[in-house]
Amino acid sequence: MQIGFLSMLRALFRLPHIGWHLGRAGVLGHIARITLLPGWLRRICTVLDRVVRSQNATRDAGTALAEALTRLGPGFIKFGQALSTRADLMGPEMTYALSLLQDRLPPFSGRLAQQSIERETGQSLDDIFTSFDKEAVAAASIAQVHKAVLRDGRAVAVKLLRPDIERQMRADTSLFFSLALILQWLAPGLERLKLVTAVEQFVQLSDMELDLRLEAAAAGRLADNLADDDGIYV
Repeated sequence: MQIGFLSMLRALFRLPHIGWHLGRAGVLGHIARITLLPGWLRRICTVLDRVVRSQNATRDAGTALAEALTRLGPGFIKFGQALSTRADLMGPEMTYALSLLQDRLPPFSGRLAQQSIERETGQSLDDIFTSFDKEAVAAASIAQVHKAVLRDGRAVAVKLLRPDIERQMRADTSLFFSLALILQWLAPGLERLKLVTAVEQFVQLSDMELDLRLEAAAAGRLADNLADDDGIYV
């Protein structure tokens, strides 16, 4: 993944917003204790922590980071989930907290769900379903699910990507890559943590999750593999 000067500049402009949420959750105070960071950066984090930390901020580093990522939106939530698999990078306690990261977000409206289906299929909702529940039964960081009944009588779950989520994820992954490069430049000691490699792995993961055809194919293969198992239905 190549990042240009403009992407770096956009990342710098987003830093105050990111820093605010990290600070409110109490993350900056924990960052100030990372000895791999240069002293001047740790002092800045300490000062900002005293200024912006919320009185209700948790003292647990993993929980604080999870709360901040949740406030920062879908891309950050997904990145936190990806980091939860990197105990070598984050440490066991931090990765455990991130593994519990909640990715439930308020659902987008039933009107937008209907528009999405009709735009993608070129058909009206009534041409496809005899009934469609416009209230989502589950909403996560990238997609949400609605119950519906097809014209042939089959009950189905309709999974829809969030509006504009591809653009948001591209913007966030570009930001993460820029921040990884900036951090390695500011603190060469972080290079051994392979932050850039972690971001590249996240980009691959997010690209796969945004293509629901891959998920459908994986579910189909799982159904075939478990077709003879009476205890499991896919």
